[in-house]
Amino acid sequence: MRSITAERMIAGPARRLRTFLSSGRAGPGTFAQSTQVTLRETEPQHAGRSNRIEVEPHGLALAQPARLSVRVDDSNARVKMHDGNDDLVQVEVEDRNRGAYKTSMSELGEIEVELEHGRTCSPACAAGQECDDGVCKPHVEDANAKVCDPVCASGQECDDGVCKAHNEMEPGGPGGTASCVPACATGLECDDGICKPHKP
Repeated sequence: MRSITAERMIAGPARRLRTFLSSGRAGPGTFAQSTQVTLRETEPQHAGRSNRIEVEPHGLALAQPARLSVRVDDSNARVKMHDGNDDLVQVEVEDRNRGAYKTSMSELGEIEVELEHGRTCSPACAAGQECDDGVCKPHVEDANAKVCDPVCASGQECDDGVCKAHNEMEPGGPGGTASCVPACATGLECDDGICKPHKP
């Protein structure tokens, strides 16, 4: 993972965090008082997880949910995120170009990322292609594409610096709803472009 951001909490590297919050850009009503927030990436505490992000002070309730965006370097994986109780949380695409996924937090704590790997491509993909669950597709990452700052709201994703609705990016779901591309990982179901924990 190369970058971690959370709207109204994080504006890049940890050294910029204090400046971001103290400048008043955290949004009205996010914190009842001046609060120093610490974000760190640590070793996962559960087997099969790729990353763990801890946001302190642990357990602090937020007046407005913050969005945590995580970059995944594996283009052939479906992403799951687990909260501090090891429950699956909602996951949606933030930026297809950069392999970024997001979730929201209404209370500061930890998130662990789990990758569910797709089928491999055999034979291997040619130059300029990437494997997507057993199918070679053109690799279309644009290193010069703009990043959305802050992270897009739920139901939207970043497209060259502009937040757009998921259904504009991935049409084709039933009744004009957005499809989940990539598909949701095990235990999650697609709800208008957002992978949500499956409720029996």
